[in-house]
Amino acid sequence: VAIPKDFVLVNKHLTLAADVFFVDELPFLLTLSRRVKFVTSEHCPVRTAVALANHMKKVLRVYYRAGFTVPYVLMDGEFKKVKAELPSIVCNMPAAKEHVAEAERQIRTVKERSRGIRATLPFSSIPKRVKIELIYFIVFWLNAFPVKSGISRQFSPREIVLRWQLDIKRHCRVMFGEYCEVHDEPDPPIPRYLGSTRHWL
Repeated sequence: VAIPKDFVLVNKHLTLAADVFFVDELPFLLTLSRRVKFVTSEHCPVRTAVALANHMKKVLRVYYRAGFTVPYVLMDGEFKKVKAELPSIVCNMPAAKEHVAEAERQIRTVKERSRGIRATLPFSSIPKRVKIELIYFIVFWLNAFPVKSGISRQFSPREIVLRWQLDIKRHCRVMFGEYCEVHDEPDPPIPRYLGSTRHWL
């Protein structure tokens, strides 16, 4: 997608809001950028300082590739240990027993949609991997449409940051959780001869 340069120049410096939330005891790191309204979410089973910092660095690289810089990140007290791992950005933290309102509101939206989709599935329980992919599915579609409070009524957050559009024939074929019959026909491995007719791999 060809994004006008004005979108990047006027909003070059972005502020992120980040927080960790749980879905059935599965931790996820969610980030939301001001003005652009691009949402990211990643499953983080280990919440050490190094692990959280690595997740944040992945998010920062996505914005850097799009031409944005992230000088500030709003985090709650849990990220206090991450400050030393991210020396290039300023981590602002609220007072004790307070939270980052923007991140909390976005988390509420993600959880509400996950409950709505979960109610449509005809299963009494779903595996851990499906729960993780459900959160990814919700965030995927949150970024697919322009946001009223964003910087553009024409371009979605995904198009502004990642510069690619969705294809209705590819991404809208089935809903989450639908039963699909697919074919998986990988090429068989080529046997390797080890010097004897009895030794093949």
